[in-house]
Amino acid sequence: MADQFATSQAHRSNPFLYPLSTYRGHPSPANVRFDAALQTFAQQVSIVSNLQTNGKLACEEAYTQLESLWQQLRQSHRQLLRDSLSEYADRE
Repeated sequence: MADQFATSQAHRSNPFLYPLSTYRGHPSPANVRFDAALQTFAQQVSIVSNLQTNGKLACEEAYTQLESLWQQLRQSHRQLLRDSLSEYADRE
């Protein structure tokens, strides 16, 4: 959770290094939140892969970090699905 807060702080403080584009799909809260999580994931994957390519990060460490980022994205997606289902159930 602290990593997500630090990441969101970095996004707000330096939009040049952490650009976010606007969401262009169906504007439900869950879709917008997942889009933001997906953009953050893509940005972090890009940074890790560039560090590994330039020899600043070992292959094993890059793999570990990418695996962790993927797990965070999957967990975020699952939580958003649960939230969407519970919102839908509350409406009926």
